[in-house]
Amino acid sequence: MSNIPSVDRKRDCRIDNIKGLLILCVVIGHLLELRLKVDSNRYLHVLIYLFHMPAFIFVTGYFAHFSMKKTVVSMVYPYLLFQFIYLLFAREVLHLKAAYQITTPYWIMWYLLAISVWSLSLYFFRAESRLAMLIEVGMLVGIALMVGTIPGFSRFLSLSRIIVFFPFYMAGYYMRQYKNRDKSQDKSLNRSQDKSLNRSQDRSQDKSLNRGQDRSQDKSECRSLNRRWNRNHVCVVIASVLVLATLYYCSISYGFVDRNWLYEATGYAKSHYGMAFRGTHMLLAFACIFALFTLMPECKIPVISKAGGKTLSIYLLHGFFVKVIGKYGLLKPLGRLPEMVETSIIVVMALVIVVALSTKPVTDLLDIILMRRKKKD
Repeated sequence: MSNIPSVDRKRDCRIDNIKGLLILCVVIGHLLELRLKVDSNRYLHVLIYLFHMPAFIFVTGYFAHFSMKKTVVSMVYPYLLFQFIYLLFAREVLHLKAAYQITTPYWIMWYLLAISVWSLSLYFFRAESRLAMLIEVGMLVGIALMVGTIPGFSRFLSLSRIIVFFPFYMAGYYMRQYKNRDKSQDKSLNRSQDKSLNRSQDRSQDKSLNRGQDRSQDKSECRSLNRRWNRNHVCVVIASVLVLATLYYCSISYGFVDRNWLYEATGYAKSHYGMAFRGTHMLLAFACIFALFTLMPECKIPVISKAGGKTLSIYLLHGFFVKVIGKYGLLKPLGRLPEMVETSIIVVMALVIVVALSTKPVTDLLDIILMRRKKKD
């Protein structure tokens, strides 16, 4: 999924952890949809859909770069192939009436189509200053809010989702661009400092080195202070998210809000909601992304970190498991158990699916199907 556009050779454990957690949320969310009559399942489902797709799209944009050839090979081809496979699966295994077509993505295939469009759109976005980046993302947010008033933007070509979630993709993309620019400036500054040190005499070198060490210690202390400052303030963000998420749950429970609104797949008129809800959803999603990047540890987490490097195979293949489980009602016996026990079992089932689909035989087989070059872990 979000690992498709990645170009980094050295893996970032924090990013892998975020991706692993989010792909687990994807599988949990789809399994929960089979048992939404249970209150605990419905509440967890709402919490997951509050942030997991915007966050995944943000991470996808973080690693994105414009390349028409790579987009066609790694995005368009998998979309066309698995669109056909899923429609064939729906007809022959699930015995559903599903016409072969590519204009309306089948279920989870919308994400591959969306990434294709977003990746190609990068050609038109060339902002360099921080202000220009913020203005462009702000304009995209405004378009996302306004597009809900146009009836034609719906599930056809996933137009609604492509436009509504586009600001998260561009926010991640520009965050990486801005970060890389800062790194390049730091490197050039260090090079100039090294040259000045080499020109100075031995005594002046010793003095300047001592001063440099003091400055580096001050910088490290500033970084630790900034990190503490961020962690302290993110607690406020998390508390706000939890409060608003609880309000979401209460609204959905009492019928004021439809959970389908979180999918952002249709316009306001068709789903009977408005711009205020969409704006609030987007704001909460950005807050969750900020909290996720701030709090996620930078060390490897068992299962989660590995899954974060194998999101494509998990995303493309987990749908077959979910559909078979739903077709044969394999979760219905859980109705005899207490609600929290049922929800816990569903989470464990999702974890088992994630582990199975991130194994080397599965990923190697998918690489052969997609004609992808093997990457060294």
